[in-house]
Amino acid sequence: MKKVAIIHGLTEGPRHSRKLEVELRKQALEVVKDPKKADVVLTHSGGCYVIPADSKAEVAIMCGVPHWPGRKLPGRLIKKTTGDFLGYKSDQGTVKWLKKMNWNIYYFFARPKHNLKMWRAYKPNRDHFNLNIPKTVLLQNDQDYFANSSAVRELASKNGWDVYRFAGQHDDIWENPEPYAQTTKDLPNS
Repeated sequence: MKKVAIIHGLTEGPRHSRKLEVELRKQALEVVKDPKKADVVLTHSGGCYVIPADSKAEVAIMCGVPHWPGRKLPGRLIKKTTGDFLGYKSDQGTVKWLKKMNWNIYYFFARPKHNLKMWRAYKPNRDHFNLNIPKTVLLQNDQDYFANSSAVRELASKNGWDVYRFAGQHDDIWENPEPYAQTTKDLPNS
C-alpha cells in the first residue's frame, strides 16, 4: 500500500485535510504523519517549502505552490481571502467560510513552529526547491490567487516537473478532494 504524508500550508492543519484523508483511504492509500516515512509527499501551498531534505519519498505532489514572481505576498493574501469569501458566499455559504477561517486562526496559534519555518523558507522568486525526490508534480487550480499560471508552468519546465490543472480555487483540495486523491493514486512512483 502506497503511503502518503500531507504537509499543510501556512495556518493549516489536520482539520483542513479531513475530507482529503478520507478520499485518499478510499483510493487504498495509507495516510501517514511522518513525511520521512512516506512514498508520496502531498503538500499544499507553503507546505512545499518545508518538505524534509531527508525525505525518502518517490513522488512529491505540490498543490497550490504560491509562486508569482513580482507580486507581493500580502496583496495576494488579501485577494485570495476576498476571492475565497466570494466563492464560498455563492457556492457553499458564509458559515463554511467562517469555519475555515476559524481553523486558520487556530492553526496560526497552534502551530507556530511550522508556520515560522515555512515563512522563513519562503522565497518569492524561487525557481528551484533542491528536492531529492525522483518525481515532482505540481497541481494548479484555475482560480488560485497565490499563483500565476504561466509562472508556475515556467517553474515546472525549469525543473522537469509535470503540471496538472484543476478547476477551483486555492483551497479546493480541502473541500473537493476526490480528483486530488485520484491523481495521487494514479501517479506512478518515479
